[in-house]
Amino acid sequence: LLSDIARALEEDTRLLYTVKRLSHRGADFDDFHRLHQNYLQTVQPHLQEDMLVIVDNSDITKPYGEQFEALARVHDGSRGGTEKGYMSANISIASPKTKHPIPICSHLFSVAEEYFDSTNVETYKGLNLVKRLFQEKTYTLVMDRGYDSNDMFTFMHKQDDSFIVRLQDKRYLKYQNKRIKVPELALRRKGKITF
Repeated sequence: LLSDIARALEEDTRLLYTVKRLSHRGADFDDFHRLHQNYLQTVQPHLQEDMLVIVDNSDITKPYGEQFEALARVHDGSRGGTEKGYMSANISIASPKTKHPIPICSHLFSVAEEYFDSTNVETYKGLNLVKRLFQEKTYTLVMDRGYDSNDMFTFMHKQDDSFIVRLQDKRYLKYQNKRIKVPELALRRKGKITF
């Protein structure tokens, strides 16, 4: 990557010297807040009215890791069970200008960190960032079953967010003053909605 950047700079010095300079400067860099703000400015032109914002947590496992800081047990979504690793809160937008999702937030965290509160709090941080980024523009949050909780619904209602959440089959909904399981209520609906 550094070689590609060095070539793009088209400096009069030898490529090797430019790569070494970039490498040394990169190692000294520590202003990650400014870097993130610059990235969000490049994302800003892609934001439009009524966009889909995809929210998903993931895991990164490090089964052979021994010396990583704040390494903790996480649910391994690929293999099932638990493994050493980290959780990641990821938020992207689906932009009609590009063929691929554009990441807005990807935050690595661990339950072993000193100031860790909860996975929901880590997600709330990302959702607050989305709110600030979109300002007055409308958007719809799209989430999987892991976000099917009263705490998450309460947070999104307070934010006045529009959202689509895939519900777990074991959940009940209140419909016509009766508690009905999600699959049963879904089967009662006429027609089908597909995306």
